[in-house]
Amino acid sequence: MRLHRLALLVLTSCAFPAIAGDVDPASLYELSAAGTPARLKAGKAGTLVLEIKPRGEAHVSEESPLAVELSGKNVKLGKEKLSRSDATAPRSPRFEVPMTAEQPGQGGVEVRATFFICTENLCARQKKQLSIPVTVE
Repeated sequence: MRLHRLALLVLTSCAFPAIAGDVDPASLYELSAAGTPARLKAGKAGTLVLEIKPRGEAHVSEESPLAVELSGKNVKLGKEKLSRSDATAPRSPRFEVPMTAEQPGQGGVEVRATFFICTENLCARQKKQLSIPVTVE
Protein backbone atom coordinates (compact mmCIF):
# COMPACT_ATOMS: atom_id res chain seq x y z
CA MET A 1 0.00 0.00 0.00
CA ARG A 2 2.83 2.37 0.86
CA LEU A 3 4.45 1.74 -2.54
CA HIS A 4 1.12 2.49 -4.25
CA ARG A 5 0.87 5.87 -2.48
CA LEU A 6 4.46 6.70 -3.38
CA ALA A 7 3.83 5.92 -7.04
CA LEU A 8 0.68 8.07 -7.01
CA LEU A 9 2.58 10.94 -5.38
CA VAL A 10 5.35 10.75 -7.99
CA LEU A 11 2.87 10.67 -10.87
CA THR A 12 0.80 13.60 -9.61
CA SER A 13 3.87 15.70 -8.82
CA CYS A 14 5.16 15.18 -12.38
CA ALA A 15 1.82 16.18 -13.92
CA PHE A 16 1.12 19.08 -11.54
CA PRO A 17 3.43 21.73 -13.10
CA ALA A 18 1.68 21.42 -16.46
CA ILE A 19 -1.72 21.83 -14.80
CA ALA A 20 -0.66 24.52 -12.35
CA GLY A 21 0.85 26.83 -14.96
CA ASP A 22 -2.33 27.07 -17.03
CA VAL A 23 -0.07 27.59 -20.03
CA ASP A 24 -1.21 26.32 -23.41
CA PRO A 25 1.90 24.52 -24.70
CA ALA A 26 0.92 25.42 -28.29
CA SER A 27 1.50 29.08 -27.41
CA LEU A 28 5.16 28.33 -26.63
CA TYR A 29 6.29 27.75 -30.22
CA GLU A 30 5.57 28.24 -33.91
CA LEU A 31 5.96 25.62 -36.64
CA SER A 32 7.19 27.69 -39.57
CA ALA A 33 7.83 27.02 -43.25
CA ALA A 34 9.16 30.52 -43.97
CA GLY A 35 11.79 30.28 -46.69
CA THR A 36 9.96 27.54 -48.61
CA PRO A 37 9.17 28.70 -52.17
CA ALA A 38 5.47 29.19 -52.92
CA ARG A 39 6.11 28.66 -56.66
CA LEU A 40 8.41 26.31 -58.56
CA LYS A 41 8.80 25.61 -62.26
CA ALA A 42 8.08 22.03 -63.32
CA GLY A 43 11.23 19.93 -63.16
CA LYS A 44 13.10 22.50 -61.07
CA ALA A 45 14.42 22.01 -57.56
CA GLY A 46 13.76 23.99 -54.42
CA THR A 47 14.18 23.55 -50.68
CA LEU A 48 11.52 22.93 -48.07
CA VAL A 49 12.51 24.88 -44.97
CA LEU A 50 10.80 23.81 -41.75
CA GLU A 51 11.56 25.19 -38.30
CA ILE A 52 10.17 24.71 -34.81
CA LYS A 53 10.61 28.18 -33.27
CA PRO A 54 10.26 28.23 -29.48
CA ARG A 55 8.99 31.43 -27.87
CA GLY A 56 10.34 33.04 -24.71
CA GLU A 57 12.14 30.63 -22.40
CA ALA A 58 10.70 27.52 -24.11
CA HIS A 59 12.82 25.00 -25.98
CA VAL A 60 12.37 21.74 -27.85
CA SER A 61 13.47 18.89 -25.59
CA GLU A 62 16.80 17.38 -26.60
CA GLU A 63 16.13 14.18 -24.63
CA SER A 64 12.65 13.37 -25.93
CA PRO A 65 11.67 11.94 -29.32
CA LEU A 66 11.29 14.25 -32.31
CA ALA A 67 9.76 12.98 -35.55
CA VAL A 68 8.59 14.76 -38.69
CA GLU A 69 6.70 13.02 -41.48
CA LEU A 70 6.39 14.73 -44.87
CA SER A 71 4.23 13.92 -47.87
CA GLY A 72 4.28 15.79 -51.16
CA LYS A 73 1.57 16.44 -53.69
CA ASN A 74 2.97 17.30 -57.11
CA VAL A 75 6.42 17.72 -55.53
CA LYS A 76 8.98 15.00 -54.90
CA LEU A 77 10.73 15.26 -51.55
CA GLY A 78 14.36 14.27 -50.94
CA LYS A 79 13.33 12.71 -47.62
CA GLU A 80 9.92 11.93 -46.08
CA LYS A 81 10.90 11.07 -42.49
CA LEU A 82 13.00 13.41 -40.40
CA SER A 83 14.47 13.00 -36.93
CA ARG A 84 16.63 14.99 -34.55
CA SER A 85 19.77 14.00 -36.49
CA ASP A 86 18.42 15.84 -39.56
CA ALA A 87 18.02 19.12 -37.64
CA THR A 88 20.55 21.93 -37.63
CA ALA A 89 20.07 22.91 -33.96
CA PRO A 90 18.69 20.78 -31.10
CA ARG A 91 16.70 23.38 -29.09
CA SER A 92 15.23 25.18 -32.12
CA PRO A 93 15.22 22.50 -34.84
CA ARG A 94 15.45 23.63 -38.45
CA PHE A 95 15.22 21.23 -41.38
CA GLU A 96 16.09 21.80 -45.04
CA VAL A 97 14.76 19.17 -47.43
CA PRO A 98 15.34 19.19 -51.19
CA MET A 99 12.19 19.02 -53.30
CA THR A 100 11.54 18.88 -57.03
CA ALA A 101 8.43 20.19 -58.75
CA GLU A 102 6.58 17.70 -60.94
CA GLN A 103 3.67 18.59 -63.27
CA PRO A 104 2.23 22.12 -63.59
CA GLY A 105 -0.66 22.69 -61.19
CA GLN A 106 -1.37 23.02 -57.51
CA GLY A 107 0.78 21.01 -55.13
CA GLY A 108 2.24 21.20 -51.70
CA VAL A 109 3.69 19.46 -48.69
CA GLU A 110 1.85 18.06 -45.68
CA VAL A 111 3.83 18.09 -42.43
CA ARG A 112 3.12 16.02 -39.30
CA ALA A 113 5.52 16.85 -36.47
CA THR A 114 5.73 15.23 -33.03
CA PHE A 115 8.03 16.69 -30.40
CA PHE A 116 8.18 17.92 -26.78
CA ILE A 117 8.12 21.65 -25.98
CA CYS A 118 9.53 22.46 -22.56
CA THR A 119 9.98 25.27 -20.05
CA GLU A 120 11.33 25.21 -16.52
CA ASN A 121 7.85 24.18 -15.27
CA LEU A 122 6.50 21.83 -17.93
CA CYS A 123 7.35 19.56 -20.80
CA ALA A 124 4.45 18.73 -23.12
CA ARG A 125 4.19 16.43 -26.13
CA GLN A 126 3.00 18.25 -29.23
CA LYS A 127 1.52 16.87 -32.44
CA LYS A 128 1.29 19.57 -35.06
CA GLN A 129 0.20 19.48 -38.69
CA LEU A 130 1.01 22.06 -41.33
CA SER A 131 0.02 22.37 -44.99
CA ILE A 132 2.47 24.20 -47.24
CA PRO A 133 1.02 25.11 -50.66
CA VAL A 134 3.34 25.06 -53.66
CA THR A 135 2.20 26.11 -57.13
CA VAL A 136 4.03 24.29 -59.93
CA GLU A 137 4.29 26.37 -63.10
